[in-house]
Amino acid sequence: MIVKAVYGDLPDGNKTDVTEEVAATVKDGALSVEATNDNFGDPAEGVVKKLRVDYTFDGKEKSKTVDENETLTISAKGE
Repeated sequence: MIVKAVYGDLPDGNKTDVTEEVAATVKDGALSVEATNDNFGDPAEGVVKKLRVDYTFDGKEKSKTVDENETLTISAKGE
């Protein structure tokens, strides 16, 4: 279950909430999400953005963060 997902200049810069987009991707059966402007827009021009996803897996809270143009994979390991 996706709890929260944000994309942008993390942790304190411009970012956008992408929880609905990531949750829809996972609901459709994908456990990997590409962290790209094509998927989420460009909330922070001129900086390398990050995608952070907070989720639960088997009842345990997890969090993963990847840089722009990397793929985030939902798994039991988390960060």
